[in-house]
Amino acid sequence: MLIFREIADLRAHIAEQRLAGKTIGFVPTMGALHEGHLDLIHSSNGASDVTVCSIFVNPAQFNEQSDFDSYPIRLEEDAEKLESAHCDVLYIPAVNDIYPEGEYEKPDFDFGGLDRRMEGEFRPGHFVGVGEVIKRFLEILDCDKIFLGEKDFQQVLIIKSVIDQFGFDVEVVPVPTKREKDGLAMSSRNLLLKPEARKSANKIYETLRWIKNNFEAENMDKILEEASRRINESPALEVEYLSFANAQTLDFLKNEKEEPVVVCTAVWAEGVRLIDNIVVK
Repeated sequence: MLIFREIADLRAHIAEQRLAGKTIGFVPTMGALHEGHLDLIHSSNGASDVTVCSIFVNPAQFNEQSDFDSYPIRLEEDAEKLESAHCDVLYIPAVNDIYPEGEYEKPDFDFGGLDRRMEGEFRPGHFVGVGEVIKRFLEILDCDKIFLGEKDFQQVLIIKSVIDQFGFDVEVVPVPTKREKDGLAMSSRNLLLKPEARKSANKIYETLRWIKNNFEAENMDKILEEASRRINESPALEVEYLSFANAQTLDFLKNEKEEPVVVCTAVWAEGVRLIDNIVVK
């Protein structure tokens, strides 16, 4: 696996691969890699000639400085995992490479309100930060496909919007959420969970499955009320939001059982914020 830190060196390597007729798959990450990230690498390996993974903790998408400061950094361990997963290229840029001081101009995005729902409501400006870093990566990297985890369901739609708005010729490939044995969605934030919170966190996916199983038979408002109660009955957990939405637009749904329907949630687990979702129809 080749490791690049400079934009010019990375671009030169990608250009060589292009001249050789090879396709490029891209997996953007913030590091602290787990099996879910490696699933993205495997998906790219199976659909691309060259897989590029980035590790960059993007300051633009954090609402709280403390959250940014506490984000786990494990570069050496991450590189070993990527090597074992047969990743071809690791790109580790500095903040000034992505947002060059005195040169970088913030783009204007039009997400049509998508950035203000659910995650956007509780993390204002978060998706603008996501849009900024993805736009920069796609300017730096000449890739054919970008591989994204479906755990961040809303983020996948935001990134599709960035690609459409700026005319990048890149295919978005969503990859199903990788889960722990008890159902908890794999996340770098899981490393921060205290023992009691980790023990209770499987309740989130258990409840999402309950919602899916009862979707056709029950009123949607009553389902959400009961589902919130089930999660909140654990002292370690507190629902921030739990919502039905159209899976293509993320428009909120009340009792119109349109297709497709996704239910998305964010839950606090003793100070650690966890998100998850399940397509129910």
